[in-house]
Amino acid sequence: MPVRSLVLVVLATWGLFLLGCWSGYVSFDLAPVHLHPLQLAGGQAFWEIIATNTPTALIIALASLFTFGLAGAIMIFIIGATTGSLVHAALFAHWTPGLVLLALLPHGLLEISSFGIFLGTGAFWPFSALRHWLYAAPWPEHSALRRTLWQGLAALLLLVLAALIESYLTPLLIHHL
Repeated sequence: MPVRSLVLVVLATWGLFLLGCWSGYVSFDLAPVHLHPLQLAGGQAFWEIIATNTPTALIIALASLFTFGLAGAIMIFIIGATTGSLVHAALFAHWTPGLVLLALLPHGLLEISSFGIFLGTGAFWPFSALRHWLYAAPWPEHSALRRTLWQGLAALLLLVLAALIESYLTPLLIHHL
């Protein structure tokens, strides 16, 4: 996928995620929950985060591959709605807005961008195939496949970096606040 298109897909992913956050925040109607600023930290948290986010990213890419990006976009919206309801619960539990932002923003920027890259790279190939079959356009070259693989590797690296931030830096920042 061309880099310019990928940037647009990541921006659209952020828009969809924020729409999901708003939806989850506004429709929050659960009983009050007790939120603890930190459940796990360090190495165990890192591996649990990797074990959760990596399959999610791969499912987004595969779902996007088979549904022209629609299923991946729905997953991003659901992730946003879940985040929005958690933000509402945190504010309801008297967390300060600064603490909520500190808990979500440092790793969330990388994580959602990574999901957007997976969404874009997954959706690129069915659109290329459709363009090839309908308009007899040339099939993407091997360089396009190589670029897609590099983009997927970059997205995985972003996920690992987000997990490191979420498991080591975020608890440190929250405890000093």
